[in-house]
Amino acid sequence: MRDTYQALQALSVKMLGLLLGVFALFGVVVLVSIRLFDSPSQQLSIGFLGIATLISTFCSPLSISNLVIKTKRVEFLPFYLSLSTFLTCLFFLAYGMFKHDPFFAMRNASGA
Repeated sequence: MRDTYQALQALSVKMLGLLLGVFALFGVVVLVSIRLFDSPSQQLSIGFLGIATLISTFCSPLSISNLVIKTKRVEFLPFYLSLSTFLTCLFFLAYGMFKHDPFFAMRNASGA
């Protein structure tokens, strides 16, 4: 019982550290974009950062897809996560096309 509590406590500390790291990175991005770029350049730099982030997000399930192809078993593939990601990207792709925002459309097209 005590080992389980210690393991959960260690996991909680690790997750808190990761969460604080994400917030710190977000703060750095905000400060750099405000201090170093003017308004049109801010949109461009944040757009490219968003594209890079979403491409890395969509590439991570590809490793699971590779495992599914090698083992020929779909038990590793989370269906509802894949479906919801596809539908969300499809809707936001349409939104980006209607708003004529290439950054919004491009990063969501990679998921759709």
